[in-house]
Amino acid sequence: MQLFGKALHISKTGNLVVRGTLAPRRGTQVFADKKPIGTVQEVFGPIRSPYVSVKLRRGVKEESLPGKQLYIGEGKT
Repeated sequence: MQLFGKALHISKTGNLVVRGTLAPRRGTQVFADKKPIGTVQEVFGPIRSPYVSVKLRRGVKEESLPGKQLYIGEGKT
């Protein structure tokens, strides 16, 4: 796993917005505390520190994510 950014907030559409240190590919798995929480949906903003929209898995507690360091894993889900 590779460190990829910090969770900022939940968007109006229910996706997690992350301030990234890199731009992962769409569909890449995202992890918090070594547990999969969702997949990358969209990358937008500046190239050096992009924002990333993450579609959360069912059962993930949204309120616990803002402020956490997130990681990306190998391959797609």
